[in-house]
Amino acid sequence: MTIEIELWEVGKEVTAKDVSMISGVNQVKGIHPIKRNGQIEGVAILCTLLGDNYKNEWISENYILKYFLESNNGIYKEEYVGNRSIINSKNNYNIYAFIRNKKKEKFKYAGIFKYEGIDSESDGAKYFVLSRKQDLMEEKEISIGDILENLDTMEEVIEEFPEGKKKYKVHSRAERNPRVINAAKKRFKEINGKVYCEACGFDFEKVYGKIGEDYIEGHHIKPVSEMKAGETTSVNDIVLLCSNCHKMVHRRRPWLSHQDIKEILK
Repeated sequence: MTIEIELWEVGKEVTAKDVSMISGVNQVKGIHPIKRNGQIEGVAILCTLLGDNYKNEWISENYILKYFLESNNGIYKEEYVGNRSIINSKNNYNIYAFIRNKKKEKFKYAGIFKYEGIDSESDGAKYFVLSRKQDLMEEKEISIGDILENLDTMEEVIEEFPEGKKKYKVHSRAERNPRVINAAKKRFKEINGKVYCEACGFDFEKVYGKIGEDYIEGHHIKPVSEMKAGETTSVNDIVLLCSNCHKMVHRRRPWLSHQDIKEILK
């Protein structure tokens, strides 16, 4: 038998109560194992991004989700029923993700995800790494370390395959075109004589010498999740940033602008 959620369209708005009616789990819970005849056949998660108790967030916009384990008084145990249902989902059943940006909003069905692993913050808080699962998406194999370090800059991460790290498959529905970043760098250099961070002014070549020549990261002003099918990106949509500033613009949602970073650094 098909789980009702599988019939829902991605983007469908629901409440916690709607999901609770399917799972039978208290609507205040974030993890909802869905059972039939005593056996788990799927698990739904209710995810509030950057919430008060759990700082859930996209590691890579719309592809890789950082979702914190259920905890009790700050203790994160994999043995808790909800947490175990996600861990045991691998190769057994699907994870159905319902996501919202903040409390009091309705959740939106984000599709089917799969369990990739568990990681932790410096304070000991543990979180799941969940990747979008879609048969029609193109599979790309990258390391979870690269995902965490590069956040939304998937076009750069995909080109690197470090040895000795656990690999995860990422299903990507839409991919940035790296050529537009190269064009933006070329235009910037033609105008300014060199490339440097548009937020803090950091010049890789000045600090690192020849090895840093022409190195800079390209930040897409518009998130790929907000782009419509067939929409293109031009050099005017790219801001050149150093690694630190690039990570900082992604620290909040909606993203900070490079002008915001300039104000912070004043």
